[in-house]
Amino acid sequence: MYSQAQTSTVSAARRLPTPNRHVHNHGHHRTQQKSG
Repeated sequence: MYSQAQTSTVSAARRLPTPNRHVHNHGHHRTQQKSG
């Protein structure tokens, strides 16, 4: 379930411009990003 939520963020970040790529980097750590 958690993995699915992360995939959604990654897919969106990938489609978005470079500035949004930062979000993708954070999602990878998903340590303090429980709200993400």
